[in-house]
Amino acid sequence: MFNTIVLHISGIGGIGKSTILKYLALSWADGQSDLNKFDFVFHIALKHVNDKSSIANIIINQHAGLSANNVTEKEMVKILSVEFGTKSLILIDGYDEYHRGTNAEIDSALEKGSLWNCWVILTSRPFQAVDLLKPFFDAEAVITGFNEENVQNYASKFLENEERGATLLRLAKTNTIVDMLQIPLILQMTCVIYESTQSVPESKTEAARSIVDLSIQYAVQRQAGSKVKPKLVKKLLVLLGKMAWASLQENERQLLLNKVAIKFDFAGFIDYILFLSCQKKTTFCHTKRRMGANDHPYFF
Repeated sequence: MFNTIVLHISGIGGIGKSTILKYLALSWADGQSDLNKFDFVFHIALKHVNDKSSIANIIINQHAGLSANNVTEKEMVKILSVEFGTKSLILIDGYDEYHRGTNAEIDSALEKGSLWNCWVILTSRPFQAVDLLKPFFDAEAVITGFNEENVQNYASKFLENEERGATLLRLAKTNTIVDMLQIPLILQMTCVIYESTQSVPESKTEAARSIVDLSIQYAVQRQAGSKVKPKLVKKLLVLLGKMAWASLQENERQLLLNKVAIKFDFAGFIDYILFLSCQKKTTFCHTKRRMGANDHPYFF
């Protein structure tokens, strides 16, 4: 009888779910973790699972060391099976990025607890489909992000000045964007904005616009060594919106460049492509996989 132990970790996008799994794996590998009860720890990114491979083969394919050492599926099954199962931990990242029905073995493992006797930590954003799995969770945790004290401590260290850190928090509360700062990356970008302008965005809309502009400017400057003019940024964002809308209409998870009529030609478009390439989350190609009920049309 299988007895898979599953811990579910949820949180909004960018809050640190993937990071915490990688941190756990790295800490275990360095011998600095309370996970030393496990002889084996494996990481699976569900966003890369797009076929019917067995879980054993998925682990092998996603771990260069295993494939380089010619570990076989039979050997991996032995590691994960009853003989060693209770000493194996599988970190499964991004259930919200996985299309239910893509892989029957993964579906069965999560929905029926049939992943041998392994321990599993599963992450996802909050969404309806994951609620179906709740009866199979042995424990749940939510990453809530930074509280106001955390925000001020981080800002003070980033700006190398406690008074400036306190000022950033005060302005963020005045402008009602403080709840956005619970996400580490947004807090970091807000600190960068404050450092250069001595102010914080006055609204969530302005904050989003400033963060996107900062991301574009940074990526293009890093890749091309030049800055992008504001008018060009606006054109690029309009184009992105058209591509996202075209993709949504086609029920595609990827941006469809060839579905958008590009009526302008400017050298900065190359910079834009460089920017998106830096993100490593967006690709310009068609995909045969259709968007299902469990998917969300996230484009960044």
